[in-house]
Amino acid sequence: MNELRVCPITAKKVIIAKKRAKRFRDVKGPKSFAATYKKCCPFCYGKKLDVKETFRIDWNLMDKYDWDLRGFLNLSPYLESRIHKKKNGIKKNDLFKTTTPYGTAEVLVENREHSKLLSTMTSIELQDLFIAYKNRYEDLLKRWREVLIFRNYGFFAGQSITHPHSQIIGINEESPNIKHEKRLACKYYKEHNGCVICSLIKEERKKKKRIIFENNHYIAICPWASSFPYEVLIIPKEHQSSILEFSLESMAGLAETYQAVFGALNSKLFDPSYNYYFRNYRTVDEENGQALHWFIRIMPRGISIPAGFELGTGIESVNVIPPEDAASLFREYTNKRK
Repeated sequence: MNELRVCPITAKKVIIAKKRAKRFRDVKGPKSFAATYKKCCPFCYGKKLDVKETFRIDWNLMDKYDWDLRGFLNLSPYLESRIHKKKNGIKKNDLFKTTTPYGTAEVLVENREHSKLLSTMTSIELQDLFIAYKNRYEDLLKRWREVLIFRNYGFFAGQSITHPHSQIIGINEESPNIKHEKRLACKYYKEHNGCVICSLIKEERKKKKRIIFENNHYIAICPWASSFPYEVLIIPKEHQSSILEFSLESMAGLAETYQAVFGALNSKLFDPSYNYYFRNYRTVDEENGQALHWFIRIMPRGISIPAGFELGTGIESVNVIPPEDAASLFREYTNKRK
């Protein structure tokens, strides 16, 4: 039987419609492109980019063009780096309103190897990536209201350069999604005297059927109201509002979780396109901090595309793969790693 589920974090509605996975199809899309070496790749080592560098991890200090991880300003930013002196003239009764999107955008090239996958990176390489995430998040948070860390991988996820990289943006106002999630989390905290995600972890550990992997520091689940087929949440077991609370020990635990989760994605879904983002929260007081719990959301793309029903009704999605089935498939891989 199909189900209409409500996400406890976002309150968005999702229909789990397993029967629709069996419907007839004669339309096929392009495969997710593999990351192959390209001499013209601007991110490969040895290339000199005329752009400001923001971060670097370099185990070979003798060669400034030989690096292990590096960050720099995005050459094709979404946002304007400074407010123009002349304002865009938003009037109270304007029908067509406009203003300048104000912020900064950075790229983190995660590895010098062009074909490296997250699932094949070593624990040290992944921990270097998390150190870079934390460093750039902390630095940008001093100047911007909100900072988002995200990654696009593959054709259906909007990746434009195949060399493995993440992106980080800082914006001057709180995004609608953050506002909405914070409001719901604080409401839950006041009503239940606890964090909604801590409660979620407790319930998922009781039921076990949506858990993919867990260690001492993190748990990975296919969420109850998954908007995307095979969607995954990675959540720290300890209550933390952002990656500013990262410890070196927990980074090692997250590296192990990445290897398990992305290994399962690559093995069972054959290297799919995906987007992921870190949901970090800026806290303003103790109660706010107790209510907000950071997580990573991974969304495989190209398996199911929102169509007229979803777009017309505002229901988040119709997911043809129940999260319980997705988690069971992924456990076939993660259980072999133990």
